[in-house]
Amino acid sequence: MNENARGVAQGGRSLGGVCTQGWCRRRSVLQAPHRATDDSKLAALVAAYSTGETVPPVIVEPNGFVAITGSHRIAAAEIADVDVPMLILTDADYTAACDYLGIDSLGDAVDHEEQCRAIYHTTDRAEVKAALQDQI
Repeated sequence: MNENARGVAQGGRSLGGVCTQGWCRRRSVLQAPHRATDDSKLAALVAAYSTGETVPPVIVEPNGFVAITGSHRIAAAEIADVDVPMLILTDADYTAACDYLGIDSLGDAVDHEEQCRAIYHTTDRAEVKAALQDQI
């Protein structure tokens, strides 16, 4: 059984190659929030993925395709040819963050940090808060 099918069997839902169980099997499916521009950060992440170090998961919108965090992690995983660890926000998490900011979509936020702060302050999920620590 492939990882995507395994995730579905364990209660996840398949989203065209993305599994909500926490791993993106097809990195090209994820839309990064911006270009990875910091070469030293990218190189460090490639090294971390290549040696099996734990890297914080990417936070992804409820649709399973649009990453809110992780441009460098997504690019590094592509280079290292590994799966991207990710956490998909629930609809409730996403809506709460939008309501916190008084906007309809997190894409309408002033900047990336504002999106991350809103999610951090409104989610009850400890794993999401932990994944956002380096973003706020």
